[in-house]
Amino acid sequence: SGMWWDDVLGRGERVLMDGVVYKRKGLFSTKRGLLLTDLPRLVFYDETKHLLKSEIPWSESLKVELKGRKHFFIHTVKRTWYLEDPEGDAQRWVEKISELLKRS
Repeated sequence: SGMWWDDVLGRGERVLMDGVVYKRKGLFSTKRGLLLTDLPRLVFYDETKHLLKSEIPWSESLKVELKGRKHFFIHTVKRTWYLEDPEGDAQRWVEKISELLKRS
């Protein structure tokens, strides 16, 4: 495979989806890479420096919500992440995350 994230992910952890999203907080949004792995894990990274930044804590109570072609929300007990996929791939994120939630 030889991807940069081979060094930062757990042994045998596979990336199922990778894309660029905008994280919205108040009036500001930050551009981040987002990885969905088979652990499952949702990890934000800096796509210019390839550094892991933060993680959305995965649990059975995690909920994902489609808000149109480009927007989706991820709800956890403590907070909600407002995400925009500039490629208009929001539905694919929602489907993939939902699939993993059924399994966990």
